[in-house]
Amino acid sequence: MWIVAIIAIAIIAFIIWLAKSGRIIVNKTNAMDSDSKKDSIVIETSISVETSKKYVEIQEDDDFEDHYSYKADSLMDKYENACSEAESAFNNMFDLSKRVKLLEKAISKYEEWKNFCYEKGDAGKRYFEDAYSAASKHPYSPIERDMSGEYIGEYENADFTDIDFLKSVLEYYTSHPDEVKAHLHDEYIFYCGGPDEYEFLMKVQSLPKDLLKIIKQNDGIMQKDLYGMFDERMKSHIQKAVKELSAKGKIIAVKSGNSYMLTIRK
Repeated sequence: MWIVAIIAIAIIAFIIWLAKSGRIIVNKTNAMDSDSKKDSIVIETSISVETSKKYVEIQEDDDFEDHYSYKADSLMDKYENACSEAESAFNNMFDLSKRVKLLEKAISKYEEWKNFCYEKGDAGKRYFEDAYSAASKHPYSPIERDMSGEYIGEYENADFTDIDFLKSVLEYYTSHPDEVKAHLHDEYIFYCGGPDEYEFLMKVQSLPKDLLKIIKQNDGIMQKDLYGMFDERMKSHIQKAVKELSAKGKIIAVKSGNSYMLTIRK
């Protein structure tokens, strides 16, 4: 029996020795090394794919630059010029139909520019987005007009190169035409310097038509006699209008003393 006990003790001791031996540690280390190698391969593969993708994009961008950037930049210039025309009109033009046409023109130029670039693939899209981001400076923040103080244009602080702004104004103008016309009329009166100045300006604008009517009814009237029929501030405007009507061949002005005799050209 004692022999069996000795053998059993020897077997147990051997098992314990295996458990504590360097062989098991080496195996664990090998397993860890294997996992690290796998992770390394995955990372290297990911970097390789990303590098390859970036290289392809660079090649595409270079190709777009070589073949299409001149045309794209030309279309961008046309868009920015159209935006400048619209902005200028909004500062001194109060005709709704003309404003709408300028907004439509700018939006059309934007679509033409964008479509051209997008048709050239991903490189064209990247080129357009970068260029538009640089051209569009800031979003629009509305401000109140001070009708009793210094004149402030309604869209004075707007970025007219921002396509969302252009579209929003066009949508408002076309959906509320009567409201906009009334608003522009009030703004124009203020821009002129008040109701009295506005009324005077309206008379100046209608002066050529009024003069033709008077001359037709009073054939051979002297130019100096016209002055008393209008506001005294109109004298220089009458002189200018008579010269223009004569130059256009609508009236005949014949020197008579220190004035001119005016007749309708038949």
